[in-house]
Amino acid sequence: MTTISKELKELEEIPSIPRPTLYAMIKGANRRDQELMASFTVMANRCSEGLAVKPSDVHKEVSIDILKLEINELAARLGRTRTEVDVGASLGRDVGAAKKELGVLYDEYLRMTDLEEAFHKGDTMLETVDKIIKLYPQTLVYVVTIQTLKRKKQVSRPVPIPVIDPLAPLFVSALSNNMGETFFELTRQRVWQLFKKAGIYAFYKDQGYPVPKNPLRHLRLTEVSNFFNRTQLYRYAGWKLKGTQDKYIHNKWDDFVEPLIKVARRAPPLGFDRV
Repeated sequence: MTTISKELKELEEIPSIPRPTLYAMIKGANRRDQELMASFTVMANRCSEGLAVKPSDVHKEVSIDILKLEINELAARLGRTRTEVDVGASLGRDVGAAKKELGVLYDEYLRMTDLEEAFHKGDTMLETVDKIIKLYPQTLVYVVTIQTLKRKKQVSRPVPIPVIDPLAPLFVSALSNNMGETFFELTRQRVWQLFKKAGIYAFYKDQGYPVPKNPLRHLRLTEVSNFFNRTQLYRYAGWKLKGTQDKYIHNKWDDFVEPLIKVARRAPPLGFDRV
């Protein structure tokens, strides 16, 4: 059985750690271990890949896809509020508050659409990126370049981490606190010891399931598989695509952002003040 089919079989047959259970494990750990578990989860990496990541492999990006999602949601709110004003007025109700809200929403809609338009203009893009991140921090994405070590030749894949994911602040904390060549100066064996200490292995053994070799990667791939199509999942996981697709379909971080935003919005809040 190939590595890909083994991992797919795990995703299909072995339960993943629920986010609240993972949060409880993180809460009981020290700061560094909290950062490690959160980072390994959102990076969706194998242990070897995670320990090879350097701070220099991480860069900030603004996701215009997230801004578009926000614009679409705002447009929907505008439509509902406009209907509320029209219906209320036709029934003789006081719609002063609704009209005021409609004006505020419309002003915000114009500002967001103006920024989206400016983003696509070469001479204003850099200035606009700073404005977007300042006004709408949820559009900030950290992109990690991970070397897919299981492939015969090391293949880089970009893994975006939206800041609105509840685990993202711990990842950012690890990034800002790290002064070494890599994120975590540990061995795979030590990482496995930390996982065992946190209760990650016990979660599977208590239910009679085999422990995935990379349990936090397993968690992440399970939750994103509900939103990715098959090609996106293969590319995100670093699995080899069949046939010639590998040669012609290239990894782009922004291809993954919209599904990951859906995952982040579905995830429960972290629920403790250690970030």
